[in-house]
Amino acid sequence: MDPDVLRLWTEYYAILSELQSLYPNLFSEYPEIPYPAPYLADEESFYKEGTMIYKPEHFAPLRLAIEKLLNATIALIWNKESA
Repeated sequence: MDPDVLRLWTEYYAILSELQSLYPNLFSEYPEIPYPAPYLADEESFYKEGTMIYKPEHFAPLRLAIEKLLNATIALIWNKESA
């Protein structure tokens, strides 16, 4: 596992956990997002053989979940300020 990529998932789950503890009704529906399995460079690759390669499609599920989480958080803040 790449430590930088793992940190993205760790930070997402830390934020989600905090929001779930504060607002369980709003944030309990978020599914677990599996850590992506990288591609491994082969001998014909530009990279050194065996190097883990992550492409944008590896991050798409996390990006979509973060967008959904941010939209829900912004809506929550907006509703609190409007009230």
